[in-house]
Amino acid sequence: MPKGIITSRKYGNPNDPSQIAAPLDAKNRFNCSDECPYKPKEEAADYLRDLLFSILRSLHGKPTIAILAVQHLSTNPVLIPLLAERLLVSLFELGAAKEAAPKLFMRTLGLICEMIVTECVRSKALAQHKSSTRVDTEIADLPSTEYPQLVALRKGLVAEIAKGATAAPTPDLAQYYVNRLIALVGAPQPG
Repeated sequence: MPKGIITSRKYGNPNDPSQIAAPLDAKNRFNCSDECPYKPKEEAADYLRDLLFSILRSLHGKPTIAILAVQHLSTNPVLIPLLAERLLVSLFELGAAKEAAPKLFMRTLGLICEMIVTECVRSKALAQHKSSTRVDTEIADLPSTEYPQLVALRKGLVAEIAKGATAAPTPDLAQYYVNRLIALVGAPQPG
């Protein structure tokens, strides 16, 4: 069986979105109501930061589950109805117009999927170390006159790749994605 292909009688091939039924078991499923309860008087930006931070924490160190979560969310935006509802409420609280809400909702899910892929789908520390070593070698082989920025930033890029699998999510990281979401809506960003 090719590496990276996981199959089961119950769920089919998770690499084929048409066969994905429910690969996230109760232990690994993100539960909106348990992980990030909605507080009606809470600011939308604060709620979104807590929500995104909860998603990051629940998927950190679980790259296979993170990939499945992205596949599910991208093929079924209401996979977790409570998440969808709370995102819509938050978008309206941020000032989204009702006619723009469907497009903003899909873009918000896209941003969440991007966040999951960027922050949670990194492999384990050993694989990240090998990857960073490969990148270091590739950049070292580039002529500095043709690729001055890559060569100049080589050590920083390699370090960032290496720490990716071990760096725990932080509220500041979640806030970065909330600020991007707020910019999508066009609302003022919190200072």
